Amino acid sequence: MNKKIIDAAAITLLGLILLIFGIYLNVKDSNYRRDWKTFRLSAETAEGVISRIEVKFSLQKHKGHKNVLFAEYTDNNGVTHEAKLEYSDPDMRVGDTVIVYYDKDHPEKTMSDPAVALSGNDTARLMLITTGGIATMIGAAALFIGIKGRI
Repeated sequence: MNKKIIDAAAITLLGLILLIFGIYLNVKDSNYRRDWKTFRLSAETAEGVISRIEVKFSLQKHKGHKNVLFAEYTDNNGVTHEAKLEYSDPDMRVGDTVIVYYDKDHPEKTMSDPAVALSGNDTARLMLITTGGIATMIGAAALFIGIKGRI
């Protein structure tokens, strides 16, 4: 098979993978935002205190590690709970305060405000979808031209 056709197919495949992953992130974030709209209608808020921080290491380039934050909060019945927060801020330390949103009927269930929890995802989604779309179009055009030139 012609090397140019193989290269064009590889670019198209890579573009499709990036595009699909970007769309996946978009759907996942949209679902979180939809769930948040329902959750916050009956949620209570409490001031929480960062109780511990776990470090998770990532193999992704430029990521290094991610701090997973846990906050203790007290519900309206005076019971103390610990929740894993759905966001990570490298500047937060044990003892810092945060707002915790919890289900009043099941106070152990919590959610984070999407404005905070998903703050870094908008750029990632945009880059993945844009880069993936452009690579797919360029690869498909090169593939079409390469195949057409062989006929």
